[in-house]
Amino acid sequence: MNIENLSYVKHPPYRDASRIVIACEGALTEPNYFKHFEAASPKLTVTIAGKDTDNPTLSAPKWVLARAEAHAEKVGLAEIDEVYLVMDVDHHKENVFRELYEICKAKNWQLVLSNPCFEVWLYIHFKKKLPNIRMKPQELKHILPTIIEGGYQPEKILPYTKKALKNAASLEKNANYFFPADNTTKVYMLVNRLIKIMGENYFQKLISNKKG
Repeated sequence: MNIENLSYVKHPPYRDASRIVIACEGALTEPNYFKHFEAASPKLTVTIAGKDTDNPTLSAPKWVLARAEAHAEKVGLAEIDEVYLVMDVDHHKENVFRELYEICKAKNWQLVLSNPCFEVWLYIHFKKKLPNIRMKPQELKHILPTIIEGGYQPEKILPYTKKALKNAASLEKNANYFFPADNTTKVYMLVNRLIKIMGENYFQKLISNKKG
């Protein structure tokens, strides 16, 4: 699904709408997911700094940071309220992200990690937790179609967002620590923030549209 071809009307933003930048490691899955929040509320504008589809190998942590910095430089920090870097732990070790976390902290940006990958967030829309093993990203991506009929599409999982938020919070080992435990994700914190900004009424309208 192309993120430019959303099937519902986008609300014009308020003059004082919160301006959120989300720099994504993935080129499609994450951008397609987060763009639905922008289109659902005039209180929120979301700009996705996603992976360059012409250079799909540029997904290392430093490239995600570089995309966020490039966007901030282009539009000016005064035009941005909050910045989030959404990334997968994948095969990287914790120390790889510690420096990135410190950079984000100094900029007052947020690092949002999933261990091992973003698909953890998708999975817990339907299941309370992953199997008690350290799953590899490809393994997790392979089993998603077995629990999501027809495979992943944002429209199919958004109605179950509150369930996913509850499941993610119950799996959280340390909400104040930047690095997620195995088979957990920090994405729920970002989604909670987006819902708070857009307002519960707009969020309920969003998921009602998906149910319909």
